Amino acid sequence: MTDAIRRGLGPVVRTVGNVAIEKTVPPPLQPVARALMDFGVSSFEQANRTRARVALQVPTPPVTDAGTQGNNTLEVGDQLQLNADPRANLRAGPGTDQAVVGGLNDGARLEVIAPPEGSPEQTGFVYVRGPNGETGWVSRSLVRELTEAEAAQAPAAGNASSIGHTEAAAEYDDIYVDQFAAEAEVGGDGTNANCGPSAVVIALRNEGLEIPGIPGVEKGGPLDQDTTGADVQRVRYWGNHKSDSDDDGVGTNANGDVALAEGENSTYTGFEDIENAVAKAGGTTVRIDPTPEDIAQALRDGSTVVISGTFLEPGTGTDTTPKTDTWRRRDSTNEHFVAVVGVTEEGNFIVCDPAHPDSAPIEVTPAMLAAFLRGENAGAIAIDGPGTA
Repeated sequence: MTDAIRRGLGPVVRTVGNVAIEKTVPPPLQPVARALMDFGVSSFEQANRTRARVALQVPTPPVTDAGTQGNNTLEVGDQLQLNADPRANLRAGPGTDQAVVGGLNDGARLEVIAPPEGSPEQTGFVYVRGPNGETGWVSRSLVRELTEAEAAQAPAAGNASSIGHTEAAAEYDDIYVDQFAAEAEVGGDGTNANCGPSAVVIALRNEGLEIPGIPGVEKGGPLDQDTTGADVQRVRYWGNHKSDSDDDGVGTNANGDVALAEGENSTYTGFEDIENAVAKAGGTTVRIDPTPEDIAQALRDGSTVVISGTFLEPGTGTDTTPKTDTWRRRDSTNEHFVAVVGVTEEGNFIVCDPAHPDSAPIEVTPAMLAAFLRGENAGAIAIDGPGTA
Protein backbone atom coordinates (compact mmCIF):
# COMPACT_ATOMS: atom_id res chain seq x y z
CA MET A 1 0.00 0.00 0.00
CA THR A 2 1.40 3.41 -1.04
CA ASP A 3 1.77 6.41 1.24
CA ALA A 4 -0.82 8.32 -0.87
CA ILE A 5 -3.48 5.66 -0.36
CA ARG A 6 -2.79 5.58 3.40
CA ARG A 7 -3.12 9.36 3.64
CA GLY A 8 -6.40 9.20 1.64
CA LEU A 9 -7.98 6.54 3.85
CA GLY A 10 -7.05 8.30 7.04
CA PRO A 11 -9.95 10.85 7.12
CA VAL A 12 -12.47 8.16 6.15
CA VAL A 13 -11.38 5.93 9.00
CA ARG A 14 -11.61 8.83 11.44
CA THR A 15 -15.19 9.73 10.32
CA VAL A 16 -16.45 6.16 10.58
CA GLY A 17 -14.71 5.73 13.89
CA ASN A 18 -16.22 8.87 15.42
CA VAL A 19 -19.77 7.76 14.44
CA ALA A 20 -19.19 4.34 15.96
CA ILE A 21 -17.81 5.86 19.18
CA GLU A 22 -20.85 8.15 19.57
CA LYS A 23 -23.23 5.21 19.18
CA THR A 24 -21.48 2.60 21.32
CA VAL A 25 -19.28 4.35 23.89
CA PRO A 26 -20.75 6.13 26.93
CA PRO A 27 -20.19 9.93 26.81
CA PRO A 28 -17.73 10.04 29.75
CA LEU A 29 -15.40 7.56 27.96
CA GLN A 30 -15.64 9.03 24.45
CA PRO A 31 -12.62 11.40 24.76
CA VAL A 32 -10.40 8.43 25.66
CA ALA A 33 -11.80 6.31 22.83
CA ARG A 34 -11.18 9.12 20.31
CA ALA A 35 -7.60 9.53 21.49
CA LEU A 36 -6.92 5.82 21.02
CA MET A 37 -8.50 5.91 17.57
CA ASP A 38 -6.44 8.94 16.52
CA PHE A 39 -3.26 7.18 17.68
CA GLY A 40 -4.13 4.09 15.61
CA VAL A 41 -5.02 6.08 12.49
CA SER A 42 -1.87 8.16 12.76
CA SER A 43 0.25 5.00 13.02
CA PHE A 44 -1.58 3.58 9.96
CA GLU A 45 -0.94 6.75 7.94
CA GLN A 46 2.82 6.84 8.82
CA ALA A 47 3.54 3.11 8.43
CA ASN A 48 6.64 2.40 6.30
CA ARG A 49 8.41 -0.93 6.30
CA THR A 50 11.61 0.68 5.11
CA ARG A 51 11.73 3.25 7.90
CA ALA A 52 14.87 3.07 10.07
CA ARG A 53 14.37 1.68 13.55
CA VAL A 54 14.65 4.33 16.24
CA ALA A 55 16.91 3.36 19.16
CA LEU A 56 15.34 3.69 22.57
CA GLN A 57 17.18 6.07 24.91
CA VAL A 58 17.23 4.05 28.16
CA PRO A 59 18.51 6.12 31.09
CA THR A 60 21.69 4.83 32.75
CA PRO A 61 20.95 3.32 36.19
CA PRO A 62 22.44 5.23 39.10
CA VAL A 63 25.84 4.01 40.35
CA THR A 64 25.58 2.30 43.70
CA ASP A 65 28.01 2.62 46.62
CA ALA A 66 29.04 -1.06 46.49
CA GLY A 67 32.75 -1.76 46.81
CA THR A 68 33.76 1.67 48.10
CA GLN A 69 35.97 2.24 51.13
CA GLY A 70 34.15 2.39 54.43
CA ASN A 71 30.80 0.87 53.38
CA ASN A 72 31.31 -2.30 55.46
CA THR A 73 31.45 -4.45 52.32
CA LEU A 74 34.94 -5.91 51.98
CA GLU A 75 36.25 -5.98 48.43
CA VAL A 76 39.69 -6.02 46.80
CA GLY A 77 41.56 -2.80 47.55
CA ASP A 78 39.79 -1.97 50.81
CA GLN A 79 42.04 -0.87 53.68
CA LEU A 80 41.58 -2.49 57.10
CA GLN A 81 42.94 -2.21 60.61
CA LEU A 82 43.55 -5.24 62.79
CA ASN A 83 42.01 -5.18 66.27
CA ALA A 84 43.55 -8.11 68.15
CA ASP A 85 44.93 -8.49 71.64
CA PRO A 86 47.79 -8.76 71.13
CA ARG A 87 48.01 -10.61 67.84
CA ALA A 88 46.10 -12.54 65.18
CA ASN A 89 47.05 -15.62 63.21
CA LEU A 90 47.50 -15.41 59.46
CA ARG A 91 46.27 -18.68 57.96
CA ALA A 92 46.76 -20.56 54.71
CA GLY A 93 42.99 -20.90 54.19
CA PRO A 94 39.69 -19.44 55.43
CA GLY A 95 39.20 -21.46 58.61
CA THR A 96 40.59 -22.11 62.08
CA ASP A 97 41.59 -25.59 60.94
CA GLN A 98 43.95 -24.14 58.33
CA ALA A 99 47.72 -23.94 58.91
CA VAL A 100 49.15 -20.81 60.55
CA VAL A 101 51.52 -19.13 58.08
CA GLY A 102 52.36 -16.08 60.15
CA GLY A 103 50.99 -13.51 62.52
CA LEU A 104 49.87 -9.88 62.58
CA ASN A 105 50.16 -7.53 65.51
CA ASP A 106 47.37 -5.40 66.92
CA GLY A 107 46.81 -2.22 64.92
CA ALA A 108 48.43 -3.50 61.71
CA ARG A 109 47.25 -1.83 58.49
CA LEU A 110 45.97 -4.45 56.03
CA GLU A 111 44.74 -4.46 52.44
CA VAL A 112 42.08 -6.78 51.04
CA ILE A 113 43.52 -8.61 48.01
CA ALA A 114 42.27 -11.26 45.58
CA PRO A 115 42.79 -14.81 46.90
CA PRO A 116 44.05 -17.68 44.70
CA GLU A 117 40.40 -18.60 44.09
CA GLY A 118 36.97 -17.38 45.09
CA SER A 119 35.96 -14.16 46.77
CA PRO A 120 38.18 -12.28 49.26
CA GLU A 121 35.72 -12.93 52.11
CA GLN A 122 34.87 -16.56 52.85
CA THR A 123 33.44 -18.43 55.86
CA GLY A 124 34.17 -15.62 58.31
CA PHE A 125 37.72 -14.92 57.02
CA VAL A 126 39.16 -12.28 54.70
CA TYR A 127 42.24 -12.55 52.46
CA VAL A 128 44.71 -9.74 53.16
CA ARG A 129 48.20 -8.42 52.57
CA GLY A 130 50.07 -7.31 55.70
CA PRO A 131 52.44 -4.37 56.24
CA ASN A 132 55.47 -6.40 55.10
CA GLY A 133 53.84 -8.02 52.08
CA GLU A 134 52.77 -11.20 53.89
CA THR A 135 49.51 -12.68 52.62
CA GLY A 136 46.90 -15.00 54.10
CA TRP A 137 43.50 -15.28 55.72
CA VAL A 138 42.58 -13.47 58.93
CA SER A 139 39.36 -13.66 60.93
CA ARG A 140 36.79 -11.10 59.75
CA SER A 141 35.82 -10.43 63.37
CA LEU A 142 39.32 -9.06 64.08
CA VAL A 143 39.44 -6.39 61.36
CA ARG A 144 37.80 -3.01 60.98
CA GLU A 145 37.32 -1.35 57.61
CA LEU A 146 38.85 2.11 57.59
CA THR A 147 36.79 5.12 56.64
CA GLU A 148 37.63 6.96 53.42
CA ALA A 149 39.43 9.65 55.43
CA GLU A 150 41.48 7.10 57.37
CA ALA A 151 42.38 5.14 54.24
CA ALA A 152 43.56 8.32 52.53
CA GLN A 153 46.21 8.79 55.20
CA ALA A 154 49.51 7.13 54.40
CA PRO A 155 50.28 4.25 56.79
CA ALA A 156 53.02 4.93 59.28
CA ALA A 157 56.37 3.26 58.74
CA GLY A 158 56.21 0.90 61.71
CA ASN A 159 54.95 3.51 64.16
CA ALA A 160 54.79 7.29 64.09
CA SER A 161 57.63 7.54 66.60
CA SER A 162 59.87 5.10 64.73
CA ILE A 163 62.36 5.72 61.97
CA GLY A 164 61.27 2.30 60.78
CA HIS A 165 62.51 -0.45 58.49
CA THR A 166 65.20 1.54 56.71
CA GLU A 167 67.79 0.38 54.20
CA ALA A 168 70.30 0.01 57.04
CA ALA A 169 67.85 -2.07 59.06
CA ALA A 170 67.02 -4.28 56.07
CA GLU A 171 70.59 -5.61 56.08
CA TYR A 172 69.61 -7.62 59.18
CA ASP A 173 66.39 -9.12 57.78
CA ASP A 174 67.92 -12.60 57.62
CA ILE A 175 68.55 -12.79 61.38
CA TYR A 176 65.25 -11.31 62.55
CA VAL A 177 62.94 -13.53 64.63
CA ASP A 178 59.20 -12.98 65.09
CA GLN A 179 58.53 -14.57 68.49
CA PHE A 180 54.89 -15.36 67.70
CA ALA A 181 55.47 -16.90 64.26
CA ALA A 182 58.35 -18.91 65.73
CA GLU A 183 56.08 -20.57 68.26
CA ALA A 184 53.53 -21.37 65.57
CA GLU A 185 56.28 -23.29 63.75
CA VAL A 186 56.48 -25.81 66.58
CA GLY A 187 52.74 -26.21 67.04
CA GLY A 188 51.91 -23.35 69.42
CA ASP A 189 49.09 -20.86 69.10
CA GLY A 190 51.31 -17.85 68.44
CA THR A 191 50.71 -16.22 71.84
CA ASN A 192 53.68 -16.22 74.20
CA ALA A 193 56.23 -14.32 76.25
CA ASN A 194 59.20 -15.64 74.30
CA CYS A 195 60.82 -12.25 73.72
CA GLY A 196 63.91 -13.25 75.73
CA PRO A 197 64.63 -16.54 73.92
CA SER A 198 63.80 -14.95 70.55
CA ALA A 199 66.16 -12.02 71.17
CA VAL A 200 68.90 -14.49 72.11
CA VAL A 201 68.39 -16.46 68.87
CA ILE A 202 68.82 -13.17 66.97
CA ALA A 203 72.04 -12.45 68.89
CA LEU A 204 73.39 -15.99 68.30
CA ARG A 205 72.73 -15.66 64.58
CA ASN A 206 74.46 -12.30 64.51
CA GLU A 207 77.47 -13.83 66.24
CA GLY A 208 77.56 -17.00 64.13
CA LEU A 209 76.60 -19.30 67.02
CA GLU A 210 74.19 -22.25 67.08
CA ILE A 211 72.16 -23.52 70.01
CA PRO A 212 72.27 -27.33 70.56
CA GLY A 213 69.19 -29.50 70.34
CA ILE A 214 67.07 -30.55 73.33
CA PRO A 215 67.82 -34.05 74.65
CA GLY A 216 65.11 -36.69 74.25
CA VAL A 217 62.88 -34.84 71.79
CA GLU A 218 60.58 -36.81 69.51
CA LYS A 219 62.51 -37.79 66.38
CA GLY A 220 61.08 -36.02 63.38
CA GLY A 221 58.80 -33.93 65.59
CA PRO A 222 58.56 -30.12 65.55
CA LEU A 223 61.37 -29.64 68.07
CA ASP A 224 63.66 -31.88 66.01
CA GLN A 225 63.42 -29.64 62.95
CA ASP A 226 65.82 -27.03 61.61
CA THR A 227 63.45 -24.11 62.14
CA THR A 228 63.49 -20.77 63.92
CA GLY A 229 60.76 -21.99 66.24
CA ALA A 230 62.83 -24.99 67.31
CA ASP A 231 65.84 -22.72 67.96
CA VAL A 232 63.74 -20.44 70.19
CA GLN A 233 62.54 -23.42 72.20
CA ARG A 234 66.12 -24.70 72.51
CA VAL A 235 67.23 -21.35 73.92
CA ARG A 236 64.36 -21.38 76.41
CA TYR A 237 65.23 -24.94 77.41
CA TRP A 238 68.97 -24.44 77.91
CA GLY A 239 68.45 -21.07 79.54
CA ASN A 240 65.72 -22.01 82.00
CA HIS A 241 65.97 -25.76 82.57
CA LYS A 242 68.91 -25.61 84.97
CA SER A 243 67.24 -23.21 87.40
CA ASP A 244 63.54 -23.94 86.84
CA SER A 245 62.32 -26.80 84.66
CA ASP A 246 58.74 -25.54 85.02
CA ASP A 247 59.38 -22.76 82.51
CA ASP A 248 61.82 -24.42 80.09
CA GLY A 249 59.15 -24.70 77.38
CA VAL A 250 59.01 -28.47 77.14
CA GLY A 251 57.30 -31.43 78.79
CA THR A 252 56.77 -35.14 78.19
CA ASN A 253 54.11 -36.46 75.84
CA ALA A 254 52.17 -39.73 76.05
CA ASN A 255 55.01 -41.60 74.35
CA GLY A 256 57.55 -40.37 76.85
CA ASP A 257 59.23 -38.04 74.36
CA VAL A 258 60.09 -34.41 75.09
CA ALA A 259 57.55 -32.12 73.37
CA LEU A 260 56.36 -28.52 73.44
CA ALA A 261 54.79 -27.33 76.69
CA GLU A 262 53.08 -24.28 75.30
CA GLY A 263 51.97 -22.77 78.62
CA GLU A 264 55.57 -22.50 79.81
CA ASN A 265 56.30 -19.99 77.06
CA SER A 266 54.37 -17.37 79.00
CA THR A 267 56.91 -17.26 81.83
CA TYR A 268 59.74 -14.79 82.22
CA THR A 269 63.27 -15.29 80.92
CA GLY A 270 65.92 -13.27 82.78
CA PHE A 271 69.55 -12.31 82.21
CA GLU A 272 70.84 -15.37 84.09
CA ASP A 273 68.83 -17.56 81.73
CA ILE A 274 70.33 -15.70 78.77
CA GLU A 275 73.84 -16.31 80.10
CA ASN A 276 73.10 -20.04 80.44
CA ALA A 277 71.83 -20.34 76.86
CA VAL A 278 74.71 -18.35 75.32
CA ALA A 279 77.26 -20.45 77.21
CA LYS A 280 75.59 -23.63 75.88
CA ALA A 281 75.98 -22.23 72.33
CA GLY A 282 79.68 -21.63 72.95
CA GLY A 283 79.49 -17.85 73.30
CA THR A 284 80.49 -15.40 76.00
CA THR A 285 78.56 -12.69 77.81
CA VAL A 286 79.24 -9.61 79.87
CA ARG A 287 76.69 -7.33 81.48
CA ILE A 288 77.00 -3.66 80.63
CA ASP A 289 75.27 -0.46 81.68
CA PRO A 290 71.91 -0.03 79.90
CA THR A 291 72.75 3.29 78.26
CA PRO A 292 72.90 4.19 74.56
CA GLU A 293 76.56 5.16 74.97
CA ASP A 294 77.68 1.81 76.44
CA ILE A 295 75.53 -0.17 74.02
CA ALA A 296 76.99 1.72 71.05
CA GLN A 297 80.53 1.02 72.29
CA ALA A 298 79.79 -2.70 72.68
CA LEU A 299 78.38 -2.83 69.15
CA ARG A 300 81.44 -1.09 67.74
CA ASP A 301 83.59 -3.64 69.59
CA GLY A 302 81.84 -6.43 67.68
CA SER A 303 79.25 -7.58 70.22
CA THR A 304 75.51 -7.99 69.91
CA VAL A 305 73.57 -6.54 72.83
CA VAL A 306 70.34 -7.93 74.27
CA ILE A 307 68.50 -5.34 76.34
CA SER A 308 65.43 -5.26 78.55
CA GLY A 309 63.19 -2.22 78.76
CA THR A 310 59.72 -0.71 78.96
CA PHE A 311 57.64 0.61 76.08
CA LEU A 312 55.53 3.34 77.68
CA GLU A 313 55.91 5.66 80.61
CA PRO A 314 52.76 6.97 82.41
CA GLY A 315 51.53 10.17 80.85
CA THR A 316 52.39 13.62 82.11
CA GLY A 317 49.00 15.16 81.32
CA THR A 318 46.55 12.54 82.57
CA ASP A 319 46.83 8.95 83.71
CA THR A 320 45.45 7.77 80.37
CA THR A 321 47.78 9.82 78.15
CA PRO A 322 51.12 8.06 77.78
CA LYS A 323 54.29 9.46 76.35
CA THR A 324 54.96 8.00 72.92
CA ASP A 325 58.71 8.35 72.57
CA THR A 326 59.53 4.67 72.08
CA TRP A 327 59.21 2.72 68.85
CA ARG A 328 56.11 0.76 69.82
CA ARG A 329 53.17 2.76 71.11
CA ARG A 330 50.29 0.35 71.69
CA ASP A 331 51.09 -1.10 75.11
CA SER A 332 53.12 -0.51 78.26
CA THR A 333 54.97 -3.84 78.38
CA ASN A 334 57.67 -4.02 81.05
CA GLU A 335 60.89 -6.05 80.90
CA HIS A 336 60.60 -6.70 77.21
CA PHE A 337 63.74 -8.10 75.54
CA VAL A 338 65.06 -6.98 72.17
CA ALA A 339 68.37 -7.46 70.38
CA VAL A 340 70.42 -4.43 69.34
CA VAL A 341 72.42 -5.71 66.38
CA GLY A 342 74.08 -2.68 64.83
CA VAL A 343 74.83 1.04 64.96
CA THR A 344 74.87 3.33 61.92
CA GLU A 345 77.45 5.97 61.04
CA GLU A 346 74.90 8.58 62.12
CA GLY A 347 74.69 6.97 65.56
CA ASN A 348 71.26 5.36 65.19
CA PHE A 349 70.66 1.82 66.42
CA ILE A 350 69.39 -1.21 64.52
CA VAL A 351 66.95 -3.02 66.79
CA CYS A 352 65.39 -6.45 66.27
CA ASP A 353 62.27 -6.36 68.43
CA PRO A 354 60.72 -9.88 68.28
CA ALA A 355 57.24 -8.44 68.88
CA HIS A 356 57.40 -5.41 66.59
CA PRO A 357 54.21 -4.88 64.54
CA ASP A 358 56.22 -4.82 61.30
CA SER A 359 57.98 -8.14 62.01
CA ALA A 360 61.25 -6.66 60.79
CA PRO A 361 64.39 -4.91 62.09
CA ILE A 362 64.02 -1.17 62.64
CA GLU A 363 66.34 1.80 62.93
CA VAL A 364 65.78 3.98 66.01
CA THR A 365 67.42 7.10 67.38
CA PRO A 366 69.49 7.18 70.59
CA ALA A 367 66.62 9.08 72.24
CA MET A 368 64.18 6.29 71.43
CA LEU A 369 66.56 3.68 72.80
CA ALA A 370 67.07 5.75 75.96
CA ALA A 371 63.30 6.01 76.39
CA PHE A 372 62.98 2.23 76.19
CA LEU A 373 65.71 1.87 78.86
CA ARG A 374 64.32 4.42 81.33
CA GLY A 375 62.48 1.91 83.56
CA GLU A 376 63.88 0.46 86.78
CA ASN A 377 64.05 -3.01 85.20
CA ALA A 378 66.32 -1.94 82.34
CA GLY A 379 69.32 -4.12 81.64
CA ALA A 380 71.84 -4.96 78.94
CA ILE A 381 74.11 -7.90 78.17
CA ALA A 382 76.78 -8.01 75.45
CA ILE A 383 77.06 -11.33 73.59
CA ASP A 384 80.11 -12.48 71.64
CA GLY A 385 81.41 -15.56 69.91
CA PRO A 386 83.73 -18.10 71.61
CA GLY A 387 85.96 -16.63 74.29
CA THR A 388 89.77 -16.84 74.16
CA ALA A 389 92.16 -18.03 76.86
